Amino acid sequence: MGVEDRKEFDQEEIMKGFMDNIQHQDNGRYKVRIPWIEERVPQSSNEAQSRARRKNLLSKMKGDVREGYDTNVIEQLELGIIEEAPNNKEGKRLFYMPHRPVIREGAVSTKIIMVFHASAKPSPEEYWPPNTTLFVGHSHKI
Repeated sequence: MGVEDRKEFDQEEIMKGFMDNIQHQDNGRYKVRIPWIEERVPQSSNEAQSRARRKNLLSKMKGDVREGYDTNVIEQLELGIIEEAPNNKEGKRLFYMPHRPVIREGAVSTKIIMVFHASAKPSPEEYWPPNTTLFVGHSHKI
């Protein structure tokens, strides 16, 4: 699977805008603005679809798997890897990231990890998933 450079935009200008907006936070992490393609603003949210997928996922998990999943979610919230979706959705581009747990029986420490699905296609297709709404850019090392 690859991401195709659409060559529609000035890559240098996009990269400059990205680099100019990198912020180093007090906790040692970096905060960046995601380089969205403005013409691809979602017309609606994928919230309902993502909540339905999560409900279905949770209904299938039992016992230790569910407990490990819940622990993993709490840990990722505490570490700032994931965040709760805000109640006020105006003025923000939101994508509810579908995910699923992967159980690694042979792992010593982390037996359950979350795998995110950024290219999840909506049904009906009323919005674009992040993989199709971001500038591709060049491969750079920072």
